Amino acid sequence: GFGYNSYGAYASVNHLHFQMFVREHPLPVAEPHWRHNGGCEDYPARCEVFSAPDPAWERLDHFHQREVSYNLVYLPGRLYLLPRPKQGSYPQADWTSGFAWYEMAGGVTAFNRIDFSIDEATISAELARLRVEA
Repeated sequence: GFGYNSYGAYASVNHLHFQMFVREHPLPVAEPHWRHNGGCEDYPARCEVFSAPDPAWERLDHFHQREVSYNLVYLPGRLYLLPRPKQGSYPQADWTSGFAWYEMAGGVTAFNRIDFSIDEATISAELARLRVEA
């Protein structure tokens, strides 16, 4: 897959820069129980999913025109679009250094032993704080 941070979503300058990744297990955002994947649970952050390029490009253009920050996760046949507040515009929890594409997709990097014990509810609560209507 590929991850992308738009300007204001943990990209320090407005540029095209993708990060490639390989995972044995899917990122949490790709799990089938989320509504955006056909399940019955809402993902804590806003997530839009596209399987065709034209509607995805139209939505990205909409965000660009309105200066909405977002993160992307590209997987085979799917684009996860996660609009969010601009970095620095909200207080973040002490345990995080910020939410870029990986964190918005439900992944967490722990920087010390205390942070390593963070549970799903804590991560979901932080993701919910980043939910925006776009």
